[in-house]
Amino acid sequence: MIKLLFAHTMEVDDPKAAVAEILGQLEIEKNLLKNSVGIFSFHREFAANLVLEALDGALPFELAGISTISSAVRENYGEFILTLTVLTSDDVIFSAGMSDPLGDDINPPIEKLYNECAAKLPGKASFIFSCFPFSYEHSGEKFVASLDEITGEIPNFGAVALDIGIYYRKPLVSFGGFAYEDRAAIILFYGDVRPSYSLSWPANPHVIKGIAFLTKSDGHYITEINAMPAANFFYNLELLEKGDYIRMSSIMLIVENPEFEEPVCMVLLGPLEDGSFFCSSSIPVGSCISIVVLDREYALSLTEKAVSTVKNRKDGVMLFSCSAYYIILELDTFAGIKTIESVLGDSVPYFFAYSGGEICPSKAVKGGHKNRFHNASIIALSFD
Repeated sequence: MIKLLFAHTMEVDDPKAAVAEILGQLEIEKNLLKNSVGIFSFHREFAANLVLEALDGALPFELAGISTISSAVRENYGEFILTLTVLTSDDVIFSAGMSDPLGDDINPPIEKLYNECAAKLPGKASFIFSCFPFSYEHSGEKFVASLDEITGEIPNFGAVALDIGIYYRKPLVSFGGFAYEDRAAIILFYGDVRPSYSLSWPANPHVIKGIAFLTKSDGHYITEINAMPAANFFYNLELLEKGDYIRMSSIMLIVENPEFEEPVCMVLLGPLEDGSFFCSSSIPVGSCISIVVLDREYALSLTEKAVSTVKNRKDGVMLFSCSAYYIILELDTFAGIKTIESVLGDSVPYFFAYSGGEICPSKAVKGGHKNRFHNASIIALSFD
């Protein structure tokens, strides 16, 4: 059994006060079981002002987390906030760590990280929580695939770090009181872990099906759709105007994958100067593409629907939502959080953070679940 505890602080300028507030909420002497670990999200100023280092030194367990644009725990939310989930158990053991700089080839540092964390466990891990930095060099699916190859596809849940605002400048991943732009962190779980997942993403009737084919790409950069520059494709459909980067965040691609029961939704960033777009995953040339266009009303209704799937998780739940919803909500970051509050009320304690990509196992065609990288999704994790 894994028990969840939740805490927060807005003391971004005062490490001592932040630590005192977190300790006061957790009451660790009364609430901690034999083994514990912390997962947190934070505004990057908490790292700059040494709050992360102070918190790591004060808590008797390892901490891993990501920077974000906004996060929440029940009845408390904001931009300049640090939110924390403590997972504590008598029968599950945790082992966490951070990679070396990822560089051009991410496999060696991720393999080294996994091996170092695994060496501290009495046997093979049964679950992974992962924190990855946003990267224009590496697609999100590449991080998931790397861990799958190294671990033999141990179930993996996690999120990609964000910077403040709508731009992906210097997102941070934190471990051990420090935060870096180019490193990953993971937490391994050993024991009888019984995770429960929930995944929601834009679907019918808002999807325009089979509208185009991808005709040229360069890795995870989409260069041509229907044999024309990718940007021109969207201009011709009058879905996008030049320079309208906020509008672009509401346009997503829906791509089928024969390994999974459902397609995956992908956000595009751009267009770049050559008319191409950055995509969080590579898409095979020749793929049939469907498109979904989100607006504020649908974003809020999808959030409500997603959170409703976990409203009976009285022991607590962790939620991550794609940052596209933050942008679609006209930069009103709290509209989505207020929707979560209205659904869960006082009955379900929770942790919520926006992310630059979501990692959540999905139903596989051959049965069971396979690890998968998502965009434009809202994912939830709880434990039975």
